[in-house]
Amino acid sequence: MIKVALAQFGCTEDKEANLVKILRLIREAGANGAQLICLPELSNTFYFCNGVNYAHFDLAEPIPGPSTQRVAEVAKEMGTVVIFPMFEKVLEGEFYNSAAVIGSKGELLGRYRKTMLPSSHRPGVNYIEKFYFRPGNLPYPIFETPFGIKIGIAICYDRHFPEAIRCLALKGADVIFLPSATGGFTQPLWELELKAHAFFNLLYTAGVNKVGPELGQAKGPFFGMSMLVGPKGDVVAKGGEDEAIVYGEVDVGLIRAARLEWWLYRDRRPELYSIIAKSHDLN
Repeated sequence: MIKVALAQFGCTEDKEANLVKILRLIREAGANGAQLICLPELSNTFYFCNGVNYAHFDLAEPIPGPSTQRVAEVAKEMGTVVIFPMFEKVLEGEFYNSAAVIGSKGELLGRYRKTMLPSSHRPGVNYIEKFYFRPGNLPYPIFETPFGIKIGIAICYDRHFPEAIRCLALKGADVIFLPSATGGFTQPLWELELKAHAFFNLLYTAGVNKVGPELGQAKGPFFGMSMLVGPKGDVVAKGGEDEAIVYGEVDVGLIRAARLEWWLYRDRRPELYSIIAKSHDLN
């Protein structure tokens, strides 16, 4: 059994204060036996994508960089793997919505860059991630952990695309972490999608969401409700709407058992699915 911690919280415009909170929560989760710790999307900044503001680019930093180094020190101290979503700067003009994966010895295991970037303009909802980030160029990497399980990552809007989750499953993920900053209008879909992805792929999904209003937030209060879902779509652990660490356990044996009960991988017909990989004009 692998113990997972999903840390849900909100951020302020004070990046240093956000990072101090992150380090505190990692230590707390590690002290409670967590081996895998996941933080929400853009975890050391507020969600700033509600309008055009060039000053927000100053929030970005490289991976590895100052913040990943401080997280790495605490990850090593606690012997945990940490998924640290953040605003990544590669060079001037090239930025990503990313998640650094820090190993239990403080090493950088790699990163994932959010592939699907939303832009939405509707009453009460206004965010333009395409202005701030390039689409991710790392095709769904899988990360080996020292705890005998493999993990994949999909960030927020990625979860609305089942192809992304299936790619991670076919690459061998046991747990797919979905760090998010998602607001009230998506709440009816949150649990539904996490359950569906878990069952359709017979693995664990772990959604980690921010909580409360944030400076510049345009999507309504983030509703938390971080949860770990098992391979049959069963909710293993679920949080509320306040800042908290949600704990749950992953049993890889249940994945194998589910796949022997439900022959979803045996009965796949990939030779019939080529249409999925083609561009189509839906107009």
